[in-house]
Amino acid sequence: MLSLLFTAALLATSGVLAQVRCPPEQDFDKPVPAADGNGLPADTDMKRTIDLNEMITNCTRLRDRLGQNPIASAIVELISRLQRISPADVEMLADGHREQDNELVDNVLTANNIINKMIEASDEELMRHPPNLGALVLASNDIEEYLKTHHRRMLDEDRQF
Repeated sequence: MLSLLFTAALLATSGVLAQVRCPPEQDFDKPVPAADGNGLPADTDMKRTIDLNEMITNCTRLRDRLGQNPIASAIVELISRLQRISPADVEMLADGHREQDNELVDNVLTANNIINKMIEASDEELMRHPPNLGALVLASNDIEEYLKTHHRRMLDEDRQF
């Protein structure tokens, strides 16, 4: 605690704190413009959306780019799982106004982020340090588990009628 006070006093006397600039106060009654600079208010209720067809296309391009690299087999598994997502879930993923995210949304978002990082990386970077391959495999496995569970639920509901 004493060292923290000493450090703050040292920074204050050295002029470092005087160089720190605080942003101007914001009028919270006015809507915040969107980050894209179009001047429209930012919609804070929108959730992140995923175009599954675009994601599958990106995965396919990455798989083709990787060739015989072992990472390609994980991408192939992910593609096969993404292709089995039901049309209703595809619509849910694309809906920015969905009420809540579920496990599928979380796992597809995770996989999509990792795929995008892999696409941005050079071939050399992918060989040396692939961006979190373990998390990609885990997300892919969780997507598979969601699909199995969802399929079982649908079968159980059909049997009840």
